Amino acid sequence: MGRNYYGVYVAQFFNPERLAEFRNYLEAVVNSQIPKRAPYGIQLNRYGIMLDPRSEGYLAAPNFQEFYNDIMDRYMRPIARLLLGTYGYDNQTFGFSIQYNPDKDKDLNGHTDASAATLNININLPDEAFTGSQVDFYDKTTGKTVQTTFESGKAIIHRGNVAHATHPITSGQRSNLVVWLYGDHMQIPRGSVSSYGSANNSASKVVTTESISARERWSVPNSPKDTFAPF
Repeated sequence: MGRNYYGVYVAQFFNPERLAEFRNYLEAVVNSQIPKRAPYGIQLNRYGIMLDPRSEGYLAAPNFQEFYNDIMDRYMRPIARLLLGTYGYDNQTFGFSIQYNPDKDKDLNGHTDASAATLNININLPDEAFTGSQVDFYDKTTGKTVQTTFESGKAIIHRGNVAHATHPITSGQRSNLVVWLYGDHMQIPRGSVSSYGSANNSASKVVTTESISARERWSVPNSPKDTFAPF
């Protein structure tokens, strides 16, 4: 796993050769004509699908939901706890897909996420080329902007409070899965990786990679999903 800079990591998530199987499944779901809700909005995307059960019109296919939960429990949550220090702020999940196209939604302005951690996975097949659509991450500790370009199966994981923006796509199409972790009642960490405040910043909670055990890092929260959703 490579690291662009403080708080942003890049890795190959999907094997591009196996990605076609997953895409075929998603396309079959989309073509089923089952009503679904896109993550539309001022800063969102009108051509994706909501993935999490807390969202009306989410992709409720049982096989997909099993896969979705596996992403969170087996990969994203332990990795985020190790690299981003999110332990204690990752009981709840949220997810959606996005699609960028020059003739539809083509970019996304600078923003931060309402998450403790964000995992953004490209699901383009190797022969589905596109140009543009680079993602800029702003490192507030150095004042520098670091640019990343998605490739088939490539994933970026970062803290939600890292500002980022998407350049306009100029040709082709880019499709991604975006999944978030955050705490109960939408609480997210504040401050640095090693020292976080509560969601209202009225108290502090120290969370470091050294302060939690391997058992804690790999544990799955047993609290139920609440009804709070970012959008």
